[in-house]
Amino acid sequence: MPMWKGLILLGLLLVGCSSDPAVSQATHDRAVAELRAEIHAARDMLKDQTAINTSLTEKNEELDTALAASQKEAASLEKKIDALSQDMSDLKQTLIENKSIREPVNPQKYYAGVLGNPVRVDWYSNSDLAKCPLISEYKAKNKGPTSVEIWFAGREDGTEDSIGEQLDVEVGGVWRHSSGLSSRDEDIEFKRILDNPWNSTDDPFATVLYKGYFPIDEIWSDDYDIHRAYVSLSGYNQWNDNRLETRCDNNGSQDEDYVSAHKDNIVDGSFIVAWYVD
Repeated sequence: MPMWKGLILLGLLLVGCSSDPAVSQATHDRAVAELRAEIHAARDMLKDQTAINTSLTEKNEELDTALAASQKEAASLEKKIDALSQDMSDLKQTLIENKSIREPVNPQKYYAGVLGNPVRVDWYSNSDLAKCPLISEYKAKNKGPTSVEIWFAGREDGTEDSIGEQLDVEVGGVWRHSSGLSSRDEDIEFKRILDNPWNSTDDPFATVLYKGYFPIDEIWSDDYDIHRAYVSLSGYNQWNDNRLETRCDNNGSQDEDYVSAHKDNIVDGSFIVAWYVD
């Protein structure tokens, strides 16, 4: 029975007792007992709620303490990681200075020190070199290119000896005249350079730096307007409807004359074609 009902009942009993002595003592006692039971139940409920509130407060304090400890531990771990990273960097630099390991070659930095002043440099990754046909083309607006250089590093592993001697890379020019277009192609020869940053005495096989140079201005005709110059890295040239096209033969990209057939032995990121205009 809810407490308010017990209080109403008790009040009625009291009123009844004062005006009607016929109210039995048993009824009175039962009402009082029920009221006392409800009062005790309310006290117990209040105690339970107080205990719950106390428990929640304690749990919150424990969580705050655990969170503070975790943050402190994370900060300490971050400091240890920073210190370890610095130690590893110092160790690597020490090994490089002692020539125990080789510093990774930066192609951009290296070529900046050996190239002249090219008007354009085409960079090829090994995924680019896998394509066939593949050409580097320079379209002339005013004065055409006067020379071109091809650079790349290649590992000679016994199977791939002298990659430069196997390649058939053509440098050509196209010019306009009264009858249409004409072209001329020449093979480019590669020079082997053993003294290069990619070559290591720790490797039983040499990594050779190849350099091909061709003076394009020697194949231009002074009587014609320059149209374009090109380097056929993979593929061959063929005229079609007065247009010069580069195609792959039946062997596709695996033809040994093509750069694409040797990409696995070419140092990724080292292949460039540099165009010069004097």
